[in-house]
Amino acid sequence: MKNLVVPTPRGAIQRIFSASASRPLGNFASKEDPFNLGRDFGAINIDIMTFDEQLGVDLTKIPNFVCASVYDLPFEDNHFGAGVIGDYLEHCYFEPAAKMLTELRRVIKPGGPLLLTFPLDPRPKEEQHPNPACLFELDEPGTFSYHVKVWDTFELNRLFGDTSWDCEGVVELEYGNICPGRAVFLRRPA
Repeated sequence: MKNLVVPTPRGAIQRIFSASASRPLGNFASKEDPFNLGRDFGAINIDIMTFDEQLGVDLTKIPNFVCASVYDLPFEDNHFGAGVIGDYLEHCYFEPAAKMLTELRRVIKPGGPLLLTFPLDPRPKEEQHPNPACLFELDEPGTFSYHVKVWDTFELNRLFGDTSWDCEGVVELEYGNICPGRAVFLRRPA
């Protein structure tokens, strides 16, 4: 198992991932419109909710949308050549994160890449969502609609090791003027 490596230039991660995915990934690190991530190459978009209350977005309007839990994906083993999980890790604690990565290891082919992006947002939940209706625990215990976890390197190394993912690179991101974040490039061992 490879440990979390030092930050890597954004272009290097993008070239590795695009080559592994057999299609151009586009500007994956752009946060202007996260709903566009994957649209340009026909990715399947998955969410447990069908409507985003905070953004007022009907998720069913996103191309190739599937309403499903990331803990129990409705796909066969080794179905995908690659995966992208955008802005999810900050919403859960260790056990649900490990459950998610284990399920993703099941549906991504051996040797396939997985890109994780997540903010390192220390703000209290009330600052994240002024609307109290947006603050709730999801059906999976330990998973929330708001940011509950700021992942450090030690915890990420443990998470990736416990779920048998190799970490091949990290890119530091900026989430506007709110907080820093990371893009982590993982690979399922062959």
